[in-house]
Amino acid sequence: MAMLYSYFSKLLLFHSLNDKSRNAVAVALKVNPFFVDDYFTAGKNYSPEHVEKNISLLREFDLKSKGVGGSTLGNEDYMKEFVYKLIH
Repeated sequence: MAMLYSYFSKLLLFHSLNDKSRNAVAVALKVNPFFVDDYFTAGKNYSPEHVEKNISLLREFDLKSKGVGGSTLGNEDYMKEFVYKLIH
Protein backbone atom coordinates (compact mmCIF):
# COMPACT_ATOMS: atom_id res chain seq x y z
CA MET A 1 0.00 0.00 0.00
CA ALA A 2 2.80 2.41 0.89
CA MET A 3 4.52 1.94 -2.46
CA LEU A 4 1.29 2.50 -4.37
CA TYR A 5 0.56 5.61 -2.30
CA SER A 6 4.02 6.97 -3.05
CA TYR A 7 3.60 6.27 -6.77
CA PHE A 8 0.17 7.88 -7.07
CA SER A 9 1.25 10.85 -4.94
CA LYS A 10 4.16 11.47 -7.29
CA LEU A 11 1.86 11.06 -10.27
CA LEU A 12 -0.51 13.67 -8.83
CA LEU A 13 2.46 15.99 -8.34
CA PHE A 14 3.51 15.27 -11.94
CA HIS A 15 0.11 16.43 -13.18
CA SER A 16 0.48 19.72 -11.28
CA LEU A 17 3.90 20.61 -12.70
CA ASN A 18 4.12 23.54 -15.11
CA ASP A 19 7.60 22.62 -16.33
CA LYS A 20 7.49 19.04 -17.58
CA SER A 21 11.02 18.84 -18.91
CA ARG A 22 12.79 15.60 -18.00
CA ASN A 23 15.15 17.24 -15.51
CA ALA A 24 12.45 19.35 -13.86
CA VAL A 25 10.21 16.30 -13.42
CA ALA A 26 13.08 14.22 -11.99
CA VAL A 27 13.94 16.93 -9.48
CA ALA A 28 10.33 17.64 -8.47
CA LEU A 29 9.45 13.94 -8.03
CA LYS A 30 12.84 13.10 -6.50
CA VAL A 31 13.35 10.19 -8.86
CA ASN A 32 16.19 9.12 -11.09
CA PRO A 33 15.80 10.69 -14.59
CA PHE A 34 15.73 7.13 -15.97
CA PHE A 35 12.22 6.68 -14.50
CA VAL A 36 10.74 9.95 -15.76
CA ASP A 37 9.32 8.33 -18.91
CA ASP A 38 7.22 6.03 -16.71
CA TYR A 39 5.52 9.09 -15.21
CA PHE A 40 4.85 10.57 -18.66
CA THR A 41 3.22 7.29 -19.69
CA ALA A 42 1.22 7.04 -16.47
CA GLY A 43 0.19 10.69 -16.83
CA LYS A 44 -1.41 9.82 -20.15
CA ASN A 45 -3.19 6.79 -18.71
CA TYR A 46 -4.39 8.30 -15.42
CA SER A 47 -6.13 11.68 -15.28
CA PRO A 48 -5.67 13.76 -12.12
CA GLU A 49 -9.21 12.79 -11.08
CA HIS A 50 -8.42 9.09 -11.52
CA VAL A 51 -5.24 9.48 -9.47
CA GLU A 52 -7.19 11.18 -6.67
CA LYS A 53 -9.74 8.35 -6.76
CA ASN A 54 -6.97 5.78 -6.49
CA ILE A 55 -5.38 7.56 -3.52
CA SER A 56 -8.78 7.61 -1.84
CA LEU A 57 -9.17 3.87 -2.52
CA LEU A 58 -5.75 3.23 -0.99
CA ARG A 59 -6.80 5.01 2.18
CA GLU A 60 -10.14 3.18 2.31
CA PHE A 61 -8.64 -0.27 1.85
CA ASP A 62 -5.75 0.42 4.20
CA LEU A 63 -8.29 1.14 6.93
CA LYS A 64 -10.39 -1.91 6.00
CA SER A 65 -7.35 -4.16 6.16
CA LYS A 66 -6.77 -2.90 9.71
CA GLY A 67 -10.31 -3.76 10.78
CA VAL A 68 -11.82 -0.29 10.66
CA GLY A 69 -15.43 -0.42 9.55
CA GLY A 70 -16.40 -3.69 11.16
CA SER A 71 -16.33 -5.83 8.02
CA THR A 72 -15.49 -9.52 8.34
CA LEU A 73 -13.82 -10.01 4.96
CA GLY A 74 -10.33 -11.51 4.92
CA ASN A 75 -7.29 -9.67 3.57
CA GLU A 76 -7.36 -11.72 0.37
CA ASP A 77 -10.93 -10.58 -0.34
CA TYR A 78 -9.97 -6.97 0.42
CA MET A 79 -7.08 -7.20 -2.04
CA LYS A 80 -9.31 -8.64 -4.79
CA GLU A 81 -11.86 -5.86 -4.28
CA PHE A 82 -9.11 -3.24 -4.10
CA VAL A 83 -7.43 -4.35 -7.33
CA TYR A 84 -10.76 -4.48 -9.13
CA LYS A 85 -11.68 -0.94 -8.05
CA LEU A 86 -8.19 0.36 -8.78
CA ILE A 87 -8.35 -0.89 -12.36
CA HIS A 88 -11.94 0.14 -13.07
